[in-house]
Amino acid sequence: MNVLCSLRITLLFISLSMMIPGLRAQEAVTLYLEPNTSGHVVDTLPADDPRLEYAAEMGSNSDEPLIWKTFELNDTFEGYVEKGEVTKGLTVIPGALVYFMPEKESAFLTVLQTDNEVQVLGTENDWAKISLTASLPVYFQAEAPEEAQESLPTPAQDSIRTPLP
Repeated sequence: MNVLCSLRITLLFISLSMMIPGLRAQEAVTLYLEPNTSGHVVDTLPADDPRLEYAAEMGSNSDEPLIWKTFELNDTFEGYVEKGEVTKGLTVIPGALVYFMPEKESAFLTVLQTDNEVQVLGTENDWAKISLTASLPVYFQAEAPEEAQESLPTPAQDSIRTPLP
């Protein structure tokens, strides 16, 4: 009985500690194909992924609490090309348009380059599913830098006046 009670208390402590800011489970960063949260999601990375450190800030409104950042994600992606872009030897013709989904209205992934590693995974109707290694510009939101906020005077500093001589 005491073991069961101890287990319940431990589980309660763990679940409560997950709710406290700073002790939450590791957050994830969502990567988008364009700087727009309603755009296509490319991938999700852990917040401590070192690739995020080298992202460049994009121009932003200083009043916004979040800014957009961008970097080149070198990874392997799955996408679709039209069957006409695949040769009988199962190679994809450079210059082929690669889509995220097997439809022309789908989000556009990239234009196939000669140096992309490509593997044809299968076919679906008029489309070929491929795996390719490529560099893709991606975007994510981050907190605005604090230095912009620190440069503004605080109400306490603004109210301090020096006497006139």
